[in-house]
Amino acid sequence: MTSRKPIIAVTGLGRSGTSLMMRMLDAGGIPVYAEEKVTYEFAHCERPERIIGECFGAVKLMDPVRWRPPKTERGHTIKYLFIWMQRDYKQQAQSYAKTQRQLHALTPSREHVRAYMKMFKKETAQAMHLLMHQYPGSRLLTVSFEALLKNPLEESRRIMGYLQPDFQPRATQMAKVVIKRDPKCLEGFLEERYMQ
Repeated sequence: MTSRKPIIAVTGLGRSGTSLMMRMLDAGGIPVYAEEKVTYEFAHCERPERIIGECFGAVKLMDPVRWRPPKTERGHTIKYLFIWMQRDYKQQAQSYAKTQRQLHALTPSREHVRAYMKMFKKETAQAMHLLMHQYPGSRLLTVSFEALLKNPLEESRRIMGYLQPDFQPRATQMAKVVIKRDPKCLEGFLEERYMQ
C-alpha cells in the first residue's frame, strides 16, 4: 500500500549532472531535501533510509546499486519518480579523473580513465536494471546531460511532464539555471559558482 506523495529521486553515478538537476528542480519550485545547496548531498548518504523517511519532495541519491533506496517505510510501499542522469562515458570518466586530481591530489593516467569508462558503463547497466525492476509502482526518466546543456527549456518541459500531476515545476525557471556550454569536461568545478 502506498500512503504518501511520490519522492523525486535524482540519481546517477559520479559527475553525471545530478547536482545540476537538483538545482533545476529547486529553482522550479520543487521542495528539495538536502543539507546544503551546492552539491545537494548528505553527510550520511550511505544510509538512504534515514533520508527518505524525512523527504517530501526531491532528494539526491547517488549510486543506487551501492546505496539502495528503501522500498518501504513503516510498512508502506514508497513510490519513486526516478530521474537518472546519463552522461557520455568518456566525458564522465575525464570529469571523475579531474576530481581525483583536484580533490584528492591523485594523478590518474589514461589507463585509469579507460577503467573509469568501463566502470561507469557496467554500473549504469546494473543501476538501470535495479530501478526498472525492483521498485513496483515507481517510474524512471533518463535525462541526458548533453541534451540538457543543448536544449535546457525543451528538456525542462519534458521533466515537467514526467513529474505531473504529482508535482508542478516551472520549466522556464528550471531552464534558467543551466549554463549553456560545451558538454566536454572543463577545468575547475561549476559548483563553485554557487558557493557563498
